Amino acid sequence: MEYNTDISVTVENGKEKSDHLFKNESTSITRATKLWIKNVSEEESNFFETIKMWYGIDKNTKTTSYYSITTSESTPVESFRKYYVEKINEEVQAVTFAWHGY
Repeated sequence: MEYNTDISVTVENGKEKSDHLFKNESTSITRATKLWIKNVSEEESNFFETIKMWYGIDKNTKTTSYYSITTSESTPVESFRKYYVEKINEEVQAVTFAWHGY
């Protein structure tokens, strides 16, 4: 389903924690056993580009960042869960998140 929503993300990597807000993201969000967020805007997504950058840093440093995500609209995102990036699909600008501890 498609949403136009603000996305709040708390990123944890080791002992560091930071909060980020991405405003007016046009996304398609689905959830089964994994959370999938895709940019549906014709413009570049700050959310997607930032997650892609953090994922690249994690791969280079062999670490894993964990994400707590909330949205301003009612979406399939479960804000009580911690997620990590499982896969980035640059071709369609989509991120697949898996649940931490699942």
